[in-house]
Amino acid sequence: MYKKHTKIISMLLTLALVMSMCCVAAVSVSAAGETYTVAGDAALTGVEWDAASNAMNDNGDGTYTITFADVPAGSYGFKVTDGTWENSWGKDGGNYTITLSDTCDVTINFDSNSKTITVDAEFLSSFALEYIVAVGNGDGTWLNGASWDLADETNRMTEVKPGIWEITYTDVEDFDNYQVKFACNGSWQPYNWTIEGVLDGQDNTPQVVEEMGSTVTLRLDVTGFDFNSGTGTVKPEFIVTPPGATEPSTEEPTT
Repeated sequence: MYKKHTKIISMLLTLALVMSMCCVAAVSVSAAGETYTVAGDAALTGVEWDAASNAMNDNGDGTYTITFADVPAGSYGFKVTDGTWENSWGKDGGNYTITLSDTCDVTINFDSNSKTITVDAEFLSSFALEYIVAVGNGDGTWLNGASWDLADETNRMTEVKPGIWEITYTDVEDFDNYQVKFACNGSWQPYNWTIEGVLDGQDNTPQVVEEMGSTVTLRLDVTGFDFNSGTGTVKPEFIVTPPGATEPSTEEPTT
């Protein structure tokens, strides 16, 4: 009887030990695993910039993949995150942006070692710049009174030379907090710049007009930016001409 009880106790202890080892192994695997998600425009990801949704599939080699089906034509921005907003990855410090010429599936690939992103899509296209819109805290004659309105056609800039875009506002009131961004094709995606030339920047540096009735010319030089790769620099200008002074000219000086 004693031996029988001893055998049963031994079996129970062995079972408990095995279960304990399994728990430890499960915890170790869970701790070693990584989670990556894709957050972005709702038309691409199905939910508007939610870091907790759209977990990527672990390929087991340090790479992760997710596919979004039947994404309609358009331009979209997204980032890969760690499931929160503590760590996120895009392109050149901003969002990763894509443009589709037609509806198709979009596969996003992420290398967790190099933190690089690639995209596979049948109708992934090069970006074609059609126009640039000045967008900001419009009031009065500044930005024709349109406040942060991407669709306002009166603020479309004119290409005065290849790659040089301008728009001028007259009789602008004195103010110390004029704000403006430059949006390509009337959309925040894939390309918009702050007055400092920061791509997809979040902060707007206030611009000052000191005298009532001034003329303000906005100028944006995009000749240094590659719209296909999304790399390079632009040169924005906020040019204030006081009342009675000569307005800036875009004409080349005669030599």
